[in-house]
Amino acid sequence: YIKNLVGEEFVKLNYEKNGVNDGHAMCGDEVEYTLVHFDDENEKATVYLNAVNMLTRMTEIQNEFAWRPEWGDWMIEGVPNEPYFAEFPRSLANIETLLAERREFISQQVGSDKVFPLTVTNLPRFGAGKFWTNSEENLQNPNLYPDDIDINPYSKSLFLNDRIITPHSRFRTLVRNIRERRGKKVDIRVPVFKDEFTKLPVSEENPDPNSIYMDGMGFGMGNSCLQMTFSTKSMEEATFLYDNFSVFTSYLLALSGSLPVYRGILADIDARWDVIAMSVDDRTEEEINAGEDKRVNNSRYGTIDCYISDHCFSKKEYNDVECRIHNEVYESLRKKGISEKLSRHIAHLCIRTQIIGYAHEFEGERGARDTVDFETLNSSVWNNVRFKPPPSMDSEIPWRVEFRTPDAQFTDFENAAIFVLIALIRKLILKEKNNFLIPVSKMRANMDRAVNRDAIKQEKFWFRDFNSEESEQFAEMTLDEIFNGSGKWSGLCDLIKEDLTGQDPATQKLREYVDFIAKRASGEIPTNATWMRD
Repeated sequence: YIKNLVGEEFVKLNYEKNGVNDGHAMCGDEVEYTLVHFDDENEKATVYLNAVNMLTRMTEIQNEFAWRPEWGDWMIEGVPNEPYFAEFPRSLANIETLLAERREFISQQVGSDKVFPLTVTNLPRFGAGKFWTNSEENLQNPNLYPDDIDINPYSKSLFLNDRIITPHSRFRTLVRNIRERRGKKVDIRVPVFKDEFTKLPVSEENPDPNSIYMDGMGFGMGNSCLQMTFSTKSMEEATFLYDNFSVFTSYLLALSGSLPVYRGILADIDARWDVIAMSVDDRTEEEINAGEDKRVNNSRYGTIDCYISDHCFSKKEYNDVECRIHNEVYESLRKKGISEKLSRHIAHLCIRTQIIGYAHEFEGERGARDTVDFETLNSSVWNNVRFKPPPSMDSEIPWRVEFRTPDAQFTDFENAAIFVLIALIRKLILKEKNNFLIPVSKMRANMDRAVNRDAIKQEKFWFRDFNSEESEQFAEMTLDEIFNGSGKWSGLCDLIKEDLTGQDPATQKLREYVDFIAKRASGEIPTNATWMRD
């Protein structure tokens, strides 16, 4: 019943909200900040549990920023109150200043000279020993935690105390529902980095000597990242941007890799992506091992399985991986005039269970303009890109696309450089001069490679072969070759800079960001993960 409502709500959005948006293209960033407590006497850094209390105060202060809770009580998500102009150099060049102001504002609200808001993906010793410090505000609130909190009633984790979960029913319920749906705790294993000093004896906490074992959602959803959302002129432009953005997500994930350590143990990966996928994997054994008609191939957090645009660049044969669908929803959408690709996308979403919802959302009759079921399901499938229709039938917000893969970077400059690069890639895509699409299977292979240790130097990624005389050729290239050129291909950075010819300070700043990305893609400037290893 609910899944049929999801399809019906999308049909309503498609027909009522698919006009052309004549306004300027807008965009907005999301940065997740980590509150870190520094104990200088004992030389120890821990996550600091006080985000909910701080957010209560911060949201009462009117400024340029908006603040949201995240999974952990040490995490604060900051976003702009008003979106940026996606195509105005001055607006994009100002992002770094706004990020610095955002960080400074959080610092002012902390109330301690030992706690700082860092943009790290996570702390290296997260999950090892007592890795958190609880605030006095939390400790003085007798109603904050249930009586059984110290037996970890939500996660059942060996490593993570449930006190660290943001004390809101959404986050605690999400942890419990995923564990109960799969019938056991989440099972996260990442390859350990091995050298002559590596010793990982087998125990309950380390069941596999070749892997770092983790058993709680917080090991994934407790990681911080960067996300950027762009408005589009129409649903058609949104689907085209969605397909093309997905190709670039692996490159940006590799360029931003910032988490090579888990539970204090050095891993053989550099980025968070696969860890989050495993941390929210709610599939049952039956869904994992079933035949093709019932099998669910991957976690609800991961990489898309199909392109959705009907643009001539997006050829049908590029959708070359198994993509199970909810047949009833698919047939209903097709009968109501929704395109084959979009019908497949929505019907693919509908193989998932709504993992969380609020009682008031399911009470009574659905209104004719209600889209809560679609929004709830769409927002709880976390892929590398997200196709975002208007949030309601009455909203003035247009169709949007979200770019979701980069790890959080240490500095405001690096974070701004990532955001600006994505905005400039968007502009390059929408020119429609170059077809950047590759088959979905190759795009997914790129995502698998992007998390690996030193992927910039050690991995090659599929990319359209612009050196070939034939249009449908794809080649494996290093990120240096993709961004800085190889043969007749001049590189993404040169293509982007063709539009950055002005001598005004804003355009010069954008070129500075592109030059930084070029140096990181070449390996001249290390990723955060490589810096931590070295």
